Amino acid sequence: MTWLTHIDIKKYREEYDLVDFIETGCWQGAGIRHAFDSGYQRVHSCDITLNFVEMCKELFPYAHIEHSESLDFLTQLLPNQTNKTLFWLDAHFPDIYGEDNFAEEFRIPLIAEIELIKKFKPNYSKDVIICDDMRTFRSTKNPMYTEGELPEKHLVDVDWDKFVGMLSDTHDYELINKHDGVIIFYPKTMEK
Repeated sequence: MTWLTHIDIKKYREEYDLVDFIETGCWQGAGIRHAFDSGYQRVHSCDITLNFVEMCKELFPYAHIEHSESLDFLTQLLPNQTNKTLFWLDAHFPDIYGEDNFAEEFRIPLIAEIELIKKFKPNYSKDVIICDDMRTFRSTKNPMYTEGELPEKHLVDVDWDKFVGMLSDTHDYELINKHDGVIIFYPKTMEK
């Protein structure tokens, strides 16, 4: 887990004229607080753990927070999301949080989340998308993956070139070594 607070999301807001913040996995609210502190006007979040949702709703009454898994949350939210947005995609491994009744596709739904953004989010080419937990993506081409570092149950096999190329028509990317590894997809210069 990477703390979003280690990433200068205010810089992205200013550089790309971002207005909204959407995250998958509110946990204890650090991302929500960082988004408000960084000047994002509207904040949307979800979590599969009801206790985290209730706590964050109490802490941040002006945020839109749902008790939902990320794929349903994004499917409902994105079609009407027209503002330029920073996405913090951090939904992963429900079993870590005592949530064992989720299907395989919810273990780390990152790729499916990006597919939903491409499918449903108007003007996603102008958004910044930050993805956490890169070290869980098992691929010899992934610079964040180290053989034997994580238990098997916390690894996902991935075609690294296909993953980093998912947004190549609209975005460039940067991989940063913050904790578990973060990839940041940002609009190509001509897309600003």
